[in-house]
Amino acid sequence: MPETWLSRMSESHTRGISTALALLDETLCAFERWASGSEDHGVLYHERNPLSPKEREAISSATRQIREELRDVRDMLGLEAKVQDVASSIWGWCCVMMEPLQELQGRYLRRYGEPPAELVQYLDPKVAKLCELVWTIQQVASRARSRPSAPGHPRTGDGVHPRVPAKGTKKG
Repeated sequence: MPETWLSRMSESHTRGISTALALLDETLCAFERWASGSEDHGVLYHERNPLSPKEREAISSATRQIREELRDVRDMLGLEAKVQDVASSIWGWCCVMMEPLQELQGRYLRRYGEPPAELVQYLDPKVAKLCELVWTIQQVASRARSRPSAPGHPRTGDGVHPRVPAKGTKKG
């Protein structure tokens, strides 16, 4: 017997539920990486993973159980998976990072007090180079974003939401 309350759900309900649960699922992906022992290491960023094998298994087990619940909700409500386009994520992160990088230039560092002239002479060209390289990454991602997405896999940021029918169509 079909659930009659399902037909009374609005698109706003569906989008809100879908968004929250997709964020949970995305977070679980990070938890799974860490539960497998993963650590990221950069030049100025390091992760430390102190999880014991028992703790890793507990996290993995809970993650599997959460995913079972997510599958049930997805199936009952007819939710569709969020497809996160990696090129769009890279492009967005580059946009986000450009301002704080530019604010490392001497003229912006003055907000903390007058920086030593030698610091400005050293840092300004380094900041310019970092901005140029981040811009290069952004351009690569931009080209990838401009390619058509695979059929059935609309890109995040394309202005297309898989649960929102086009104008003039009814939810079916």
